[in-house]
Amino acid sequence: MIGRACLIARHMSKHKYPDLVGTLTVGGLYAGAMSGITGILTGKVIRTSRDEAIPYASAETISEWASEQAKLVPNLYREPEVLMECAQFICMLGGDTGDLPIAYYQGKWMSFSDLQAAKNLPDEICLVDPYMIEEYEQIEGFRPLPNIIVGEYSGIPEILGFNRFSNREWPKLNKPGYEHFSLSFRRFFIFNLSGRVIEAIFQNWKLELADQYSLEDDIAEGDKTLIGYIGNSPVKVFGTVIRKPNKS
Repeated sequence: MIGRACLIARHMSKHKYPDLVGTLTVGGLYAGAMSGITGILTGKVIRTSRDEAIPYASAETISEWASEQAKLVPNLYREPEVLMECAQFICMLGGDTGDLPIAYYQGKWMSFSDLQAAKNLPDEICLVDPYMIEEYEQIEGFRPLPNIIVGEYSGIPEILGFNRFSNREWPKLNKPGYEHFSLSFRRFFIFNLSGRVIEAIFQNWKLELADQYSLEDDIAEGDKTLIGYIGNSPVKVFGTVIRKPNKS
């Protein structure tokens, strides 16, 4: 037996849920905390100093488990924002987010299949985190652009309560066909919910992600981009812009 646990959301202050953590054990002893997973997983140390450990569960096992959790977390939470956070952890564990919301687009919460089937998706889309746009949404007269997709995209929360080394070592996820992309870009797709959103967008565009063109040239991170207007004044925030590649 490698453990007994369930997937939970992490940041509960807004909705007043208990902030639960999981426990990783080695040889029956406490080895560290886990975020996004509550319960107990057994594991093994990965350094001679015995100050870091990872679960025994393989990438395949934890991926299958995470996909099952996607069907169960709606029994715990109702708020779409919280369900989207759960989807982030499911994505990080290599699971299928299923019907969970992964984006907020044009006034609607969207699952992967919703975004994949959306009609008239623009050729240029900007992914923006909620904290970047929510203050403007409270201002009367704010008009967001129709190509804005809001979601938890800017960071990768750590599951294991150690340093980044443990989180790089587990789970060992990979996606065939992405080998020619840079390591940081692969992590962007494998571990971050934004990768799931971009996959849905490209399927909507009838394009393959791992194609002969350089996808990295069509994604711009770290720059301020126009997201709307307050009156005649433009509003710009940091976001990730995805442009439909020109394959000609």
